Amino acid sequence: MTPRRTQLAVAELVAPLRRVGLLMVGVSGLALVLLALAVPAWLARLGVVRSPLWVVIAWVVAAAVIAGAGWAAGRIGRHFSASSVAVAVERSPGWRLGAVTALLEPPGDGG
Repeated sequence: MTPRRTQLAVAELVAPLRRVGLLMVGVSGLALVLLALAVPAWLARLGVVRSPLWVVIAWVVAAAVIAGAGWAAGRIGRHFSASSVAVAVERSPGWRLGAVTALLEPPGDGG
């Protein structure tokens, strides 16, 4: 395989993994934001919480959840890069170290 075809093949393997990971982070982040806003609202409706400060606290928690989801999405983007997947493939049995990653790196200058 040529280096260009190897890059395309690894990119085709990585794309669905990254897409599913980002989808899961988005869905779980949305669920946690809804939970962070719904639970205090239910507690206020039941009369457990009487202070209006619960609104601010609920939105701060929701913002923290959104920030955490953004951090997790960035981590997934870095984790499912072509080079990291190539290294993971090479560490599995039956693969020689450098068999894929050598084709992903640009050629040296020979100096």
